Amino acid sequence: MAAGDVYKMTVISTYFSQLNMNNFALEMLGAADPTQAQLHAVATDFKEIHRPQQTGRYSYTRWRAIQVRGGSVTVPGPDCTRTGGIYFEQNFTTSQAGGLIDVSDLPPQSAFVTTLKSNSIGRSRRGRIYVGGFGESLQQGGVWDSAFLATMATNWITFMTKYNSLTGTDPNFRLAIWSERIATGCKQLPGGGHQQDRTPNPAAASVGVSAIVNRSTVYTQRRRVIGVGM
Repeated sequence: MAAGDVYKMTVISTYFSQLNMNNFALEMLGAADPTQAQLHAVATDFKEIHRPQQTGRYSYTRWRAIQVRGGSVTVPGPDCTRTGGIYFEQNFTTSQAGGLIDVSDLPPQSAFVTTLKSNSIGRSRRGRIYVGGFGESLQQGGVWDSAFLATMATNWITFMTKYNSLTGTDPNFRLAIWSERIATGCKQLPGGGHQQDRTPNPAAASVGVSAIVNRSTVYTQRRRVIGVGM
């Protein structure tokens, strides 16, 4: 099984010696399982949306892709644990560092936010990507500069031309929004851990991304404050 299978892609980078991770979902279009080279191409395309505008202290290290639906992936049981599936991982070896050299950095928790939209309603049918590592000069008063926003819009158009769910040109993948809540039927508990309170439904957990919205506000992601975590 391949068409309709879903992989969670994680692009991993470092910034001031701290790990940054960005996750997004990919739904398979073709009849064959994906190859390492195909997934590496998607990870590289995603990296190049942001890297040219990031500071030289931001560095992309590697990516990994984990199958979350299809093939030998088992539906999570009451313990909310998924097993099986195909796994890929590879280091980036070229164009790793941000493209802006010797510029003043924004705090690591400052983020450029892109909202992912589908043609379905509900919180589980949209997503957000938070990317850091940009320079102080690209914003003023907590609002991204218009030239920077125009560049990012162009870069996202290039990516979405290939991977959007409606007219994407890539023959292998479409960008998707994946809901662990729907897939596993599990909710996160206040004290940590998860509890299954509804029937798992992996078949309904993925929807294609039809549009994106780049936010003009400089947002923050608390997990990326130095010393807090990822």
